[in-house]
Amino acid sequence: MKTLYIILGLFFLNLSTTSYAQISVFDIVEDAKKERGDATDNAEEDADAKKMKEGMQKFFGGVNELEDLPMEIKCLTLMKSHQKRLLTNQKEIDNTKGCKKTKDLLEMQALLVLSAGTQIYCPDEFNTDKEYYGRLILKKKYAYLMRSGYNSEELGKAFYVLQKTSEEFGNPYSKIAGTFPFILKELHERWMNDPDSGELDLDTILKIAFKLNEEEWNDQKEEYFSELIDYITYFHSPEFMAKRSGEINSLTQSLPCE
Repeated sequence: MKTLYIILGLFFLNLSTTSYAQISVFDIVEDAKKERGDATDNAEEDADAKKMKEGMQKFFGGVNELEDLPMEIKCLTLMKSHQKRLLTNQKEIDNTKGCKKTKDLLEMQALLVLSAGTQIYCPDEFNTDKEYYGRLILKKKYAYLMRSGYNSEELGKAFYVLQKTSEEFGNPYSKIAGTFPFILKELHERWMNDPDSGELDLDTILKIAFKLNEEEWNDQKEEYFSELIDYITYFHSPEFMAKRSGEINSLTQSLPCE
């Protein structure tokens, strides 16, 4: 299995953006297993691989249900689905006592972690203009209080799952989430004091929420939105894939069972 991790890791880190969107992780897994020469040697392993493949097909299924959503919410919803599967898998690991079963679940998580590479077009798009997409996502996150429409239920769920995943696996950009209560507080106060005003300006809200003047905000806004996008896309980043794959490799090697 270690060889499989290495092949998958090198493959994902060297793919172009276009290749990420076009190639199936299942093809890569099958090729890697053929390289090992034992694709059918072990019936139990084949059964586990089949189960994993079926689970991943379910994960990538249902995309048509998102067709009517805006691109940014569609992407966040897909990314949320990936994070939920990581959380479910980790919960199974935490609740499993058997060494072999734990090892199997860790190996499954390794594949789940790397499978995020098949959705790289979403973070790639967000990274083309972090300030634009950061603004867009924040406006939709607080749309009702901004007087610009209704909050997206899917967007709210995506941020909730992102928070839980960050708590479980760590996210070096999590401190950005600490600014959300300040934004919400300022918006609530404006709602209570002047509920009939028109659509609010996001920059004005952020400046007041963070107690910054115009010059200070202009100096910091690029960094703020950049970190927001980094927070949102972390679990689809090569940074997380490499870090978690290494952790899983160490964990599996430390287990006493074969």
